[in-house]
Amino acid sequence: MLIRENTAEISTKYLTAVKSHAELSQIRVSDQEWLDHLPGVLSDLVEMLESPPTETSERTMRSASQHGRVRRDQGYSVPMMIEEARIVSDVVFEIIQRNLMALDLSRLIADVRCMNDSLQAQLTASVAAYLTRNH
Repeated sequence: MLIRENTAEISTKYLTAVKSHAELSQIRVSDQEWLDHLPGVLSDLVEMLESPPTETSERTMRSASQHGRVRRDQGYSVPMMIEEARIVSDVVFEIIQRNLMALDLSRLIADVRCMNDSLQAQLTASVAAYLTRNH
């Protein structure tokens, strides 16, 4: 699976992108804190795409909710969380585009739609948890 094979590169590109982003780079967290959620997100995407049903698991949604609470505690705003999610998508899409001819094109659109739906569901859960967090 392309995502599994490129997890390290996706992580590196993501970290570079968030650290060079004008607004996101203002958040002072360690590289590990930037990357805390990414291996799980990528692993869950691989699992979902490789074994039906192609729905985001409850475990993934709980992780996404936790991510939203952590990002709030770290000083993120909701727009920053949305931008972070966009960066994850962009990096994954870049890897897909670079490897397009090695993919099963008959499944590509369905897989990308499934992946996008999952990432959006995770973002929704993250933002909902962020907004309902009590201090």
